[in-house]
Amino acid sequence: MFWMTPSVIATTLGTLVLALIYLYLYVRYRERYLRIWTVGWAFSVLRFSFQLLILFTGESSFLIIGNQVSSLVSGFMLLWGTYVFTGRRLSKWWGVGCAAGILWIISAVLFGATFTLLTLPTFIFLGAIYVWTGIVFLRLRDVGGFEKHVTGWAFIIWGVHKIDYPFLRPLNAIAPWGYLLSAILEITVAFGMVLVFFQKTQRTLSESEERYRNMFRNNHAVMLLIDPATSNIVDANPAACSFYGYTRAALTAKKISDINILSETQIAREMQRAKQEGRSHFYFDHRLADGTIRNVEVYSGPVRVEGKTLLYSIIHNITDRRDAEHSLRTTMSQFAALIENMHDGILFEDTSRNIALVNPALCSLFGIPPPSDDLIGRDCREAAQAASALFSAPKKFTERIEELIHQGEIVTDEKLFLADERVVERDYIPISLAGASLGHLWLYRDVTERRKLQDQLRHAQKMEAVGTLAGGIAHDFNNILTAIIGYGNIIKMRMEGNNPLISYVDQILSTSERAAVLSQSLLAFSRRQGVTLQPVNIHDLTQRVDKLLRRLIGEDIDLTCTNTDPKLYVMADSGHLEQVLMNLATNARDAMPDGGRLTIEVSRTVLDESYRKLHGYGRQGEYALISVTDTGVGMTETDRERIFEPFFTTKEVGKGTGLGLAIAYGIVKQHHGYISCYSEPGIGTTFKMYLPVTTTAQEQATTAEAPGPIGGTETILVAEDDAGVRKLTKVVLEEFGYTVIEAEDGEAALRKFDEHADRISFLLLDVIMPKKNGKEVFEKIRAIRPDIKALFTSGYTANIIHRKGILDEGLHFISKPIAPKVLLEKVRSILDR
Repeated sequence: MFWMTPSVIATTLGTLVLALIYLYLYVRYRERYLRIWTVGWAFSVLRFSFQLLILFTGESSFLIIGNQVSSLVSGFMLLWGTYVFTGRRLSKWWGVGCAAGILWIISAVLFGATFTLLTLPTFIFLGAIYVWTGIVFLRLRDVGGFEKHVTGWAFIIWGVHKIDYPFLRPLNAIAPWGYLLSAILEITVAFGMVLVFFQKTQRTLSESEERYRNMFRNNHAVMLLIDPATSNIVDANPAACSFYGYTRAALTAKKISDINILSETQIAREMQRAKQEGRSHFYFDHRLADGTIRNVEVYSGPVRVEGKTLLYSIIHNITDRRDAEHSLRTTMSQFAALIENMHDGILFEDTSRNIALVNPALCSLFGIPPPSDDLIGRDCREAAQAASALFSAPKKFTERIEELIHQGEIVTDEKLFLADERVVERDYIPISLAGASLGHLWLYRDVTERRKLQDQLRHAQKMEAVGTLAGGIAHDFNNILTAIIGYGNIIKMRMEGNNPLISYVDQILSTSERAAVLSQSLLAFSRRQGVTLQPVNIHDLTQRVDKLLRRLIGEDIDLTCTNTDPKLYVMADSGHLEQVLMNLATNARDAMPDGGRLTIEVSRTVLDESYRKLHGYGRQGEYALISVTDTGVGMTETDRERIFEPFFTTKEVGKGTGLGLAIAYGIVKQHHGYISCYSEPGIGTTFKMYLPVTTTAQEQATTAEAPGPIGGTETILVAEDDAGVRKLTKVVLEEFGYTVIEAEDGEAALRKFDEHADRISFLLLDVIMPKKNGKEVFEKIRAIRPDIKALFTSGYTANIIHRKGILDEGLHFISKPIAPKVLLEKVRSILDR
């Protein structure tokens, strides 16, 4: 059959061309069904290639199997691609049938079946594939026109023709026409499929463009189409016209540079930079029709419109967002500055237990070197473990953190104690939003100085309370002592010098004098004993005290006084400072029962901010420092902290009142100074007094008045509510020639004066009395007798009397207890003026 070879060659070449066309379409459009169709036509080319080999080399099992299998696979691939083209899923039974056909072909060839038996089952199945493919094309709904009908019917006819192939192939007269018909149908099907594909693609493109137009026109977002070659605005949607304030015609007549405040060169440069950075959005400032400038964010990308590539730009007005971001940045900057400058250490850990925020105060508190950014992202548990070494109880510190997080409740002012004796307060606040945990906030603050101030305040309040009590006791005690001392002196004056009882009277008077000293000490402690401040040379004062102290402490204690500045002056009451030194020396003596060394050192020093931070008190300035150091038994830290408390003593019962150091503390405070104590058991104790230095370079000399006569014949009105004191005063005055008229309260005093106004020449008035006080009595009498002379007395001191406004300055006053001689001298001196 001379025609067979040219026919098969021509069909093979034609099918190869079809396969290449489909390959091109797949490469161009990248559709899955085009790839499957391309494979189908490639198998058809393979089938005809096997047919040519059979013609040239003769039939063999391999070539026959290859020819028949390629034909079957080609048909199956065309059917599968068609299903994918229509968007439907191919039934698995078609694949099963194809696989069964392949097995049949291999089996029939290997077992030597006849041509008809070999081809009939597979070509019947292949014909069914083509017929069903044609039906699928005819049923396409989204493709109209003659293309799908031509393709569908061509597939059906081709399928029917495939079924008669086993019968017509052996007939030499009919076979050539069969090959011709098959070639025509193949070409018709191939090109028909291409036409249907283009028709569907065109329809899809049209629908896509219509959807785009609707989306473009009806979208609320601002959209522009821009020609990148000319920068012309090609189209604008209604939202864009509304935003920019132009009509569509006016907007499309502009270039993009007409609404962008940047030049075309700057815009191109910005877009080029965005392209290099791989981003498709830009930030510009656009000008509206009314000249208003708006911050915009532009998302731009290429789009094909009518065969031309344009830029499709979506524009968002972000002016309000920019303003909000600016406001937020400002707020965040302020918040960051607040966090950075807070004295409290702040740490925030997120839900993963990683540190998200730390401020410098926390780093400073725990000695972490800056910058604090090095802590960000670190596991908070690891950081806590590292910081635990700073605390007196490291394990408890870390365990408590986990306990607080587990409890999830707010905790404030929790005290933590560091190994270096600092005290830290901690707050824990779990942070959540809408029920969701955001993390854990920790605040730490150093309260060491605050606790010192609180301790000082509590001590001062305690001292004030006890001082009030002591002052009240001393007031009443002074009235009692006045009677004891007065009557004792009267008894002594009336005794003969050789009276054996006079020694007992002396003992009574001596004991009473010590009681009076104790009373004055109580008043000094309570700050109710006035102090007369004048320039005092500390060098001279210590020299005077040196002689007294040597007799006081005994010979077994070595006393050393050193002074580095002989011209060191302070404003002070010499008597009170001497009392302080005497109290300190007495304590030192008692702390050294077996002897030792007592050192008093005087120097000039300056208190600065570091001293205040260390001790919690102290004004900056120059001070006289008086240090009293002994080598005694010392004391524990617990005792040292209480050493200035009234009535606290470390001595045995009966050997100390517990008032000596409390009195010293009160006197130093009255002098605007500070006193501190340092002690170690077995080593000794040092007391340091700081007294403000004065620039006055000399002490004011005091001159004692020469005692004058103490008796007289005048009539004196004595007003005293305490009967014992009143009777004693009457006895003393009458003993020395005076006439006394008594009154038990203020109103009685006024009545007695009215009765004896022409006789009374002197008033002796108690300041505090029932009904009317001494001042009121004096003012009423002075209104009648302006020249009347008076002397006021009280168990309180002049300082407290004047401070409370009970008595005017310039009036004569004397504090109880009053010795008879002192009272007589005071009365005589006032009368003689």
